[in-house]
Amino acid sequence: MFGKSKVDNYEYFGEASSSDIQTNERFKEKLDFLALSKVRRHSVSLLNQIYTENRHEILDNFYTRLLSIPEFKKIIVENSSVERLKVTFDRHFSSLFQDELNIEYVFKRRRIAYTHARIGVLPNWMISAYTLINQLIIPLIAKQCGRDYKKNARYIACI
Repeated sequence: MFGKSKVDNYEYFGEASSSDIQTNERFKEKLDFLALSKVRRHSVSLLNQIYTENRHEILDNFYTRLLSIPEFKKIIVENSSVERLKVTFDRHFSSLFQDELNIEYVFKRRRIAYTHARIGVLPNWMISAYTLINQLIIPLIAKQCGRDYKKNARYIACI
């Protein structure tokens, strides 16, 4: 009567095993590896909505956490300001959901990576920052999707 209903496993690669987005061969390899399709790309519209509705909270929490780490605080103070970085990050993060996936998309992200490397933000810190963003956004996705685990899994897989 009150038993748990059986939950099917979510199969990310069961929906599509390669990308249907047309781009150059080198970038296409990466899209195929991620199985990033036009349908999955459209799924990020919910992520864009969640981010847009919660951007101030996300950015405040993100930079509060970064400033609590002396190494990051030093880099921020020496190279910019939190307010300026919030504007830059907001523009960058929004573009992840809106920009067309093409070679310019790759070059834009590469320029950001070079800038981070030049000022001393190492790849391990970039991965940590990405994880922090996930920690801030995943609860918002769960709140939006409720108990629909497939919808939760589909949107979490997009970040």
